[in-house]
Amino acid sequence: MIDSYLFAWGAWLVGGAICLIVWARILNSLPEWIFYIVWWATLGIILAPAAESAGSELWAPAVLATAFDLLNGVEGGFMRAGQSLLGGAIIGAILGVVMSILRTRKRLNNVGN
Repeated sequence: MIDSYLFAWGAWLVGGAICLIVWARILNSLPEWIFYIVWWATLGIILAPAAESAGSELWAPAVLATAFDLLNGVEGGFMRAGQSLLGGAIIGAILGVVMSILRTRKRLNNVGN
């Protein structure tokens, strides 16, 4: 079982990396600060884990856990997995703001040289 579990996570991460590459191509025309915020928020959403079910020791991607809970009508499922999803998006957006500020600061320091 653990082999298929790790294989599923590996497939999810490869698919997420491809999604991020395509997303970067789509967002390339946006201003840099918006690009970073959206890209990092997407990264946070893709990588956010959630418990597979209440009390489970296994973790699943929060996007999938939220989708399956909504489709199956699990009581409180969206609140369980949705919190992880929202937390990943918020942490990603904060990292996007930080990265945008650092990148802008580095570029402004290089202008005078």
